[in-house]
Amino acid sequence: ALSSRYFTSLAELNEWYNNYSPVTNRHTNPEEKLRCAREPLHRYISPPIKPAVPPHSPLTDRALDHTMKLMVCHDFRGGYQSNEDDNPLGYFPHPSGNRYFLQFPSLVDSFVYFSHQRVSVPPFLWINSCHKQGISCMGTIIMEGDHGTGPLELEELVGRNSQAEFRYVNVLTSLARFYGFDGWLLNVETVFPNLGHIKDLIPFVELLKLALHAANPAWKLVWYDSYQVKKNRVSYVNGLSWDNYDFMKAADWFFTNYWWSDAHLVENIRISGLAGVQKSVYVGCDVWGRGERTHLGGEGGYNTCQGLRSIKQYMTNGVLFAPAWTYEALGEDQFAKNDRQFWIGLGKEDGGEKTEIESVSTYATLKYTPVFELTPGDTKPEFLCYTNFSQGGGSLFSCQGIKVFWEPWVNGSFQFDVPLARLGGTLAMALENNDAFHGGNCVKITSHGSTPTPLNLFRFNSDCLQPNIDVTVHFKYPSKVLGNFQVELRYLLERRVRSISPVLTGVLIVPLIPDTDNEGWQEIHVKFPTPYRSRFEYCVLQECAINYVEESDGDEWVLVSGANSECLIGDISILSVSDDTYTKMNSLDPVSEVRMLLRHGSTIIEWDENLDLVLYWCVYLDGKFKGTAHSPIWYVTGEPGTVRIDTVTRFGVVVTGK
Repeated sequence: ALSSRYFTSLAELNEWYNNYSPVTNRHTNPEEKLRCAREPLHRYISPPIKPAVPPHSPLTDRALDHTMKLMVCHDFRGGYQSNEDDNPLGYFPHPSGNRYFLQFPSLVDSFVYFSHQRVSVPPFLWINSCHKQGISCMGTIIMEGDHGTGPLELEELVGRNSQAEFRYVNVLTSLARFYGFDGWLLNVETVFPNLGHIKDLIPFVELLKLALHAANPAWKLVWYDSYQVKKNRVSYVNGLSWDNYDFMKAADWFFTNYWWSDAHLVENIRISGLAGVQKSVYVGCDVWGRGERTHLGGEGGYNTCQGLRSIKQYMTNGVLFAPAWTYEALGEDQFAKNDRQFWIGLGKEDGGEKTEIESVSTYATLKYTPVFELTPGDTKPEFLCYTNFSQGGGSLFSCQGIKVFWEPWVNGSFQFDVPLARLGGTLAMALENNDAFHGGNCVKITSHGSTPTPLNLFRFNSDCLQPNIDVTVHFKYPSKVLGNFQVELRYLLERRVRSISPVLTGVLIVPLIPDTDNEGWQEIHVKFPTPYRSRFEYCVLQECAINYVEESDGDEWVLVSGANSECLIGDISILSVSDDTYTKMNSLDPVSEVRMLLRHGSTIIEWDENLDLVLYWCVYLDGKFKGTAHSPIWYVTGEPGTVRIDTVTRFGVVVTGK
């Protein structure tokens, strides 16, 4: 069966590299293309939101203003799990439709795929999912064990070739380039058998960092606090010291172990300064609470946020180590609720009172919803934002409102944005798993009461510099309602001359008016002229919200019982593009030709790529739906028979293949 790529030894890594061409960035094994992520991180723009100041906070005003970056270090059941993330094509069918995933990615800045393989390349599904959420995704290099191959391979890792160059610098940089991820975590938990090689470790770290930056300035090298050069032994300092300071300077980020106390946080600042810890230091919090000592970084469970509180108090950055605790320890059946309690706290809809419970979101920094830039670097950028609310799994799969698969499935690449807030005033949002427009679920909006207030779905900070803003919504009313729901886009006009000053705010309204003759999915498309701007004024898209409006009687609004009025939202697309781009997006050619390669009893199917306009493809073999492709390539055992590839554009339109 097809699986993800990792290396149990440097010998395996060398074998891979010997069949790779750095000039063309190609590998001789055609199956490797199935493992290469497609979604580019730099095209998904997701800046941080300035933290709000909660009342009665124990933190100082200066700490509250600190934008704490949050890293997740995966470490889930050893990594590369079947029915989770190992198969790049996902699992159609799947035993349950459940998997572990980042349920609240808008709180996460970076992700490390951690396993105990020698070199761990993040699976295709994780790289795509992270990038679509504006999250960098890194692999792991681990040298561990005081006996066996660990010490010998550490020595080999920092060895030089005949030109006195660190050979593995190019090898590891090439891996990131080929598979499309964003750097490495380097974890040394072994010793050098030959003390003469110790002096090469820090130069190796520094040169690997520089090579990654040369390939892509956004790529990072993370050093884990686990080894002391002077003593040549594994040692967890749990913070900065003068013994490990050179590693912080050599790498981009310094990831501390999780047996720390407030005294370590103070020492970090004393050694590197406040600017140093804010830029480079990431303090670990183990969600499992492992270790001999139980300091703030090792409390674990739902108390993990106490560690984040101290980290934010000392204006540093945090790491959640192994947050899949909510899935592994508490069970997958209640994962959604338990994970929600861990990340954002339980709201009233869960039987909790979120305002009284701390969670990760109390201290993590929320990011704006990512938008996909079609013309990066342009003076008048074009962007789009699309979501079908899928969480990457389900008990059915729909394509354009039609069910094409009736079994459970999982595919991490098929995760899309879901609102963080589930309750706002008298409106509530819930995932609906028994219906979908695209994928395995949609969202259900319920109005409780006669005076609803808008429920914010997404927050943006995106300049709309094109002539129009196009909005398309697919929706369905399960039963008759007394009014109708509406999507509201809020914008701000601001003047930028020497300083930035607001001019006015406004709302663009997309009414979801029910068609009484249509009980299925309905579509509304509205093209709004971008609000008029004078010179030096800019239109900034700020929010997308949902609201409910009661029916009116003449000029007076009649308050009638709006309780339990419901609407299903299948997908939403928002476009700020030129007229030429809009025309191209609506005239995409279908996939009419595929290329097949028979190899070792299997078939690799390929077709032409269009990164700017295509979101994914639906694959049909002999007329049956087989899954979604997130690169223009598919793999089947044996010969496939007839092949049809349906294209789904980046704003959710299906182009049927021929």
